[in-house]
Amino acid sequence: MSKDVSALLRQYADPTIVKASHFAAGNCPSSLDRFHSAFSAPILYGFVKWVLLRAEQEEIHDLYFLARDGYPLYCMASLLCRQHFLPFQCHYLYGSRMAWRLPSYHFLKEQELRSILFIPSQKMTPSSLLFRAGCTPEEQEHFIRTTSAASGNPYQSFSRQELDLFADELLNRPDFQEVLTRHSQEAYDLTIAYFQQQGLFSKKKFALIDTGWTGSMQRTLRQLLAHAGAFPQLFGFYFGMYEKPKSVTDGQYFTWYLQPGRSRIRAARFNNNLIEALCLAPHPMTIGYRRDKTGRYLPLFAANTPIRKQESDQQEQILRNFAHRAPFDLPIEQWFSITKKLLSRFCTNPSATDVQALQSYSFCDDLLEGYRRSIALPLTKKQLNQYLFFSRLYRRMISKQELPPLFWPEGSLALSNVSGKTRYRLSFFFWELFRQFKLSLKRRGNRL
Repeated sequence: MSKDVSALLRQYADPTIVKASHFAAGNCPSSLDRFHSAFSAPILYGFVKWVLLRAEQEEIHDLYFLARDGYPLYCMASLLCRQHFLPFQCHYLYGSRMAWRLPSYHFLKEQELRSILFIPSQKMTPSSLLFRAGCTPEEQEHFIRTTSAASGNPYQSFSRQELDLFADELLNRPDFQEVLTRHSQEAYDLTIAYFQQQGLFSKKKFALIDTGWTGSMQRTLRQLLAHAGAFPQLFGFYFGMYEKPKSVTDGQYFTWYLQPGRSRIRAARFNNNLIEALCLAPHPMTIGYRRDKTGRYLPLFAANTPIRKQESDQQEQILRNFAHRAPFDLPIEQWFSITKKLLSRFCTNPSATDVQALQSYSFCDDLLEGYRRSIALPLTKKQLNQYLFFSRLYRRMISKQELPPLFWPEGSLALSNVSGKTRYRLSFFFWELFRQFKLSLKRRGNRL
């Protein structure tokens, strides 16, 4: 039976944490206020507390929280440092995969360039893929018109096979290579200037803080700094990682909740899309940098991504209220235990009431956020049956068909008017275990 997060917190948490949650929610809380105070606040607080402890152990004093997932973490860490006189400098670093990858394209080897420029997402079109390369509308129109794989249609949705054909054609064209190199070098100059302004070239040691998952942001930052002649000792503190770092030269990685290659049951009972959707920031996605009239370098924001300032401000106030009252001296092991219990229960068996409060929260798996979709949507029985384990396995192994991803399957199930929900939850769980097993085999194959 599903319980709402307030009931789960009362069941699992220390009474002082429950009191902090009640204080954070306020006198007349909305359903969303109650959710953030009982779920988001204790989970993010535990992670931030762990970050500060790890930074102390590693003698790191400069902490760079990465946009946008790092915004609520930055706010909470800044407050705790002031409140408890901690010896850390907290910085907020604007960036994104799009903003940092484009400047690196001109010096990457072809295999790595291909793997990050043409990384698959749910909605891949010729236009969105060319925008990743920094192409202007005129350049996009030219390459779409003269590339057979694009069929002259900028908005056609690519399959994985069509994507590979499109990548082959473009990477073998000298005119595309020239355009890509030019845009990459232009972006590189602005990006390096922004990094210098933020102090990344003057620090011998610093840490990045982010939600995590693959570690690609830390790798790209290291590559950009190294290409510019800077070699700081780089650390990363992450909520979780599914993959091990590609190279020891990328620095050290530390994880709070998920470790790559370990805790597969925990990973199967977790949903990283949900955590990302809950980490709100009051600004759109950063796609690059610009220089203003005073000579300062500022983030350049995407025009098509939503500004969630009101929701972000609301969440930030709840997190601050919680941090003021939360027991700072509570052992980190207890924070981890609470996090583990809340996440494993809520991610896999949420209440419909809590999911309904989150329906306005959206997610996108594309670098450019060319589309957004609610983190959870009600489904029919026919739709859900396609995601049963053996049905899905047959589609993949025999029919060679991929279903559209459900960003949070259990959240969608909670909203759906179907019977026998336990069967679907088990299918989702075993599919995640299967996916973790495949990732493990892939990693092992890469090492051989």
